[in-house]
Amino acid sequence: MFRSSKRDGAEFSSVYVRGLRGVPREAREMAELSKRRKEIDQTKSTLAASKREADDTRQTMAAETKHCGRETEKKRRQFTVWRVKILPPKQSSRLTRRFNRLLRRH
Repeated sequence: MFRSSKRDGAEFSSVYVRGLRGVPREAREMAELSKRRKEIDQTKSTLAASKREADDTRQTMAAETKHCGRETEKKRRQFTVWRVKILPPKQSSRLTRRFNRLLRRH
């Protein structure tokens, strides 16, 4: 697969399979490294996505099991959309605490 030859004092390798004839070894290694890095990034992103999905399912399952003994009204309020906290981080804690306290009262 490889055939190395000395040319101008620098070592060149030509790979017949990939058609990189006379490409410097450094360039080829850089190409392989970047390809490997892309593969690693792809794997990382897919892993992160699957982890997020698993966390979401775990949270919903925990919420369902926690509320299954209580009446359905509380469960419905638990899963309403406006309970989701989409607030900037500074005010979030205080506002959500007040909001959830208000929700709990009713």
